[in-house]
Amino acid sequence: MHLTLRTLPCGGKFTTRQSEIYTIVSQANNLAISLVKPGVSYRTVHLAAIRLITQGLKNLGLMKGDIDEAVAAGATALFMPHGLGHQLGMDVHDMEDLGENFVGYDNEITRAKQFGLASLRMGKVLKPGHVITVEPGCYFIPALIDKWKREGTNTSFINFDKLQDYYNFGGIRLEDDVAVTQTGCRLLGSERLPITVEDVQREMK
Repeated sequence: MHLTLRTLPCGGKFTTRQSEIYTIVSQANNLAISLVKPGVSYRTVHLAAIRLITQGLKNLGLMKGDIDEAVAAGATALFMPHGLGHQLGMDVHDMEDLGENFVGYDNEITRAKQFGLASLRMGKVLKPGHVITVEPGCYFIPALIDKWKREGTNTSFINFDKLQDYYNFGGIRLEDDVAVTQTGCRLLGSERLPITVEDVQREMK
């Protein structure tokens, strides 16, 4: 069984900082779902979500420089070191021991080696009948931030000094599951869980 996932504020209301990051992730989730359709590679969808997250973090002053160059360099993997999603189903989800590349990749699209993008478990072109997760996230991992800062990794794109205030933030991840149709995709489940800041706070109240 695979469950739709939401990150929620324990007290029922987001702080300003939590709301800012949550909104970026929810926008990435919505964008990704809007792009899922036959003929589009899931790597393309992943990169579009990454680009949106990069722009959002740049708007907050946490990233800097050219957005496309930052995405190409893998700089946003500091905040989203995982892939956008993977296929669902026993024959495609539980393939770690046999090899995920047999399921998520093919001769046309092979797995990247870049940190972050290499964790994308589903990269190939989408077809009707594919059932996939859409789960962007944004995390602030002190050990990883310190490592990149110490090694000088992506200093052209990361404002390391401003990240000090986020060391106790944790992270946000928002997942929906979709089935690829002939023309686009449809959300699984009878009703979508609250996805916006306003909807989450209203439901928790």
